[in-house]
Amino acid sequence: MLRPIPNLNVATDKQHTNIFKMKKLIILLAFVMVVGVASCSKKIPEGDIKDFVEKLSYEMAYDFVQQAQSNTTVKHFENGKEDGHLIMDITIDKENTSYYYSESQVDGYFYGTKEGQYSFHSQKTLCYMEDETEVFAYQITDGMPDTIQYSPEDVLLSIRNFFYTELEAGIYRGGFYYSDYVRLNCAQFYELFSLNEAKDELTYSINTVTKDKDNTDILNMHSFTINAYGMLIRLSSVAKNNSKGLKMETTTTITYNTDFEKVFIL
Repeated sequence: MLRPIPNLNVATDKQHTNIFKMKKLIILLAFVMVVGVASCSKKIPEGDIKDFVEKLSYEMAYDFVQQAQSNTTVKHFENGKEDGHLIMDITIDKENTSYYYSESQVDGYFYGTKEGQYSFHSQKTLCYMEDETEVFAYQITDGMPDTIQYSPEDVLLSIRNFFYTELEAGIYRGGFYYSDYVRLNCAQFYELFSLNEAKDELTYSINTVTKDKDNTDILNMHSFTINAYGMLIRLSSVAKNNSKGLKMETTTTITYNTDFEKVFIL
């Protein structure tokens, strides 16, 4: 098995289902961060990359994002044949209304009751507020409506989790805000980072070899790109165990502040 995803979807309270899904997805995406958070005192060399990184902050990123749409697709292969996929789309809007919508599709390898698997084939979750007190929340799982209750705080938490899921010692982790990870690792792994020609996108790329529990090699090929505000805009990850004929491919693309048609009826 390649990189099993810890099963966080164990809560019976459907009020927080989308939060667990987001955390579960973030754990999966966290595997692209093969390089651990650096603790050395090495400094980023002078130049354009340093100028780019030192401007980043959570406050700047949060203010920049008014609307966002993300798509993450994960495919699992065995002996060259796809045997499962996970597709998750998320839409948020915090400019005109507090709005969160997610849609997940699960099949094959990712569906079931084992650790790391999902217990549904499809799920849609919608929550939003038209004022500061009235909340609308709906969820459909495998075609059947669920009864869910959200407070205004739950809606805001769902939106916040798009940016981060953990905050410790001033470091934001999880979600699609990647600035702190970049800032903490850029000096030590400077050669793995590069700017585009316009100097408004920073890319991190790395190939590594790790071992699974049976001590067989897993080839990992990872790359992600952030914008000038430190938000993830695309990600590509491939993990291959040639000895066992296993492969997992992960892609994420995100667009920000573009017009989109909101879903209000599931």
